[in-house]
Amino acid sequence: MDKDYDLVFETPRGKWSGYLIFMIEKQALNGVLNIGSANASFFGGTFDERQFSFKGSIYFHYLHLNYQVKGEWLSDMIQGNLYIRHMKFNFKGYPHIRKHQP
Repeated sequence: MDKDYDLVFETPRGKWSGYLIFMIEKQALNGVLNIGSANASFFGGTFDERQFSFKGSIYFHYLHLNYQVKGEWLSDMIQGNLYIRHMKFNFKGYPHIRKHQP
């Protein structure tokens, strides 16, 4: 099962956009996190019917940084927190709408 979300991160300097693609296979949460122009794959995240979490490292603004994401599934969106070093960013995610080509 794949889930694809468009994300909005709230930071002290404004909002950043990104996306999150979950690939759920055999009780493992794998996928791709995008923040601005940075992408990071993650493997072995945990989830249940209410919440999810995963961690990894991302190459961001010329730095290789460890991150952690903790979030919750809501009926029509996701929300949670992204932790990088000592910083915490709130995010909201809405299902990505794919436009079908004629």
